[in-house]
Amino acid sequence: MVLCIFFLEVTPEHFFIPTLTDGHVHTKYCHHATGEMEEYVNSAIAIGLQEIVFLEHMEAVKILPGTVLCHLDAVLRHQPGCILDKHYLKQIRELLQAVQQKSMALEINTTGFGKRGTPYPAPFIIEEAVKLDIPLGAGSDAHRPQDVGRDFNKLETL
Repeated sequence: MVLCIFFLEVTPEHFFIPTLTDGHVHTKYCHHATGEMEEYVNSAIAIGLQEIVFLEHMEAVKILPGTVLCHLDAVLRHQPGCILDKHYLKQIRELLQAVQQKSMALEINTTGFGKRGTPYPAPFIIEEAVKLDIPLGAGSDAHRPQDVGRDFNKLETL
């Protein structure tokens, strides 16, 4: 559950992804990350972050009120050859409209830089979110303390 996260205003002409907050960090409680919470905090301090948000996967939850949408194009993360057809693109647009209506934000996950050279979600999804004035937030999806804030510097070049 996200307790608090701060976003700056998004305008269609220009957008800014805050990189002083890592809005997606895991701990050993998700059963596939390593390190103690204090180690993550120390890593964040060491690289100059002002805030980190610990998230954990929740199993079997059908409806969860939220503030941030993460992993929007997860299928592309695990199936690199997958191509989204018009049906899926329509669903993504509808989902982004729902995110806008609920005043939620979209996470820009930097693990994609190491896997495909761009963040998750795909740049065309980020562009759609910007058109809808959806706030953007950076997340490293850290599963190890040393990955907190990973590749945030690359967000400035989007």
